[in-house]
Amino acid sequence: MLVEEHCYVALWNRIYQNPPIELTTRDCIAAKRPRPCSLCQSRANIKLTFPPSPLPPGLVLPPFIRPITNQSPALSASKKKLKLKKKERTEAETTLTIFGETVRLTERKHSINQRRPRSSFFPSTILKLVLDNLLSIKSLDDLTNRVDSWAFVSEHVAPLHSTIVKLQRRFEAAREEARLAKNAKQRATRRRRSKKAKHEWDSDGEGGEEEEEDDEEVEPEPEADTEADEESSADEVNHHPPSSPIPPPAKRAKTALVEVTNRSRPAKKKPEKQETAAAVAAAFRPAYKTSRRRAAGR
Repeated sequence: MLVEEHCYVALWNRIYQNPPIELTTRDCIAAKRPRPCSLCQSRANIKLTFPPSPLPPGLVLPPFIRPITNQSPALSASKKKLKLKKKERTEAETTLTIFGETVRLTERKHSINQRRPRSSFFPSTILKLVLDNLLSIKSLDDLTNRVDSWAFVSEHVAPLHSTIVKLQRRFEAAREEARLAKNAKQRATRRRRSKKAKHEWDSDGEGGEEEEEDDEEVEPEPEADTEADEESSADEVNHHPPSSPIPPPAKRAKTALVEVTNRSRPAKKKPEKQETAAAVAAAFRPAYKTSRRRAAGR
């Protein structure tokens, strides 16, 4: 471009081989273009004039108000699964960029593509289209219909489809592994909470039973004043020998919100009255009285 001296537009058309070659490779004057390039203007002594602005000079233009964009609707669960996450999109973009560089190195060997811009081998529009529909591409024909505007679709659509399939399998495996790990973590959390709740319930039950036993009043046993009472007690002892102890009574089931919450609270103990500073100082004085005369004589 810097050494061109004839026509810039004709040079661009020769580089990109824009059809028809017989017409596009002519200069702006021969091709009768409405806006010739700067080289053709200087060579043909042409000056382009543009009509003045319809607004009066010195008019202050009003500020441009940004149009309100409609918020995108919430995606459904099925469509959300087909959307790449931020980390997945970054990984896929890196892989597809490497694929585009492979396409450039392969096609650059041909003489027709030696002056083609680097970004035209795998354009950003094709890259964005593939990233937006990566998980929804199901077949080679589907991919071909989506990227039909790509200049190298016939030569490199099959390798591109293979790359997309590898990315799909990798992301599906990673998502399944993350799902299983999340489910295992949730099960462990639920199991730990249930154990903790059961332990607290058991400890509360034991405490309630102890309180019930303490609250029960023990009735005094009547004294055996007669011989008949002594004989009856001896018969009871023989009836229940030491080798066969009496089974303990069954524990009474704890009822909710009766023994624990409906019990009156104990009254708070009043704080003891503290001694004054004079009383405390008097406690540390000697028990005997000192003589004032001796103290004065000294």
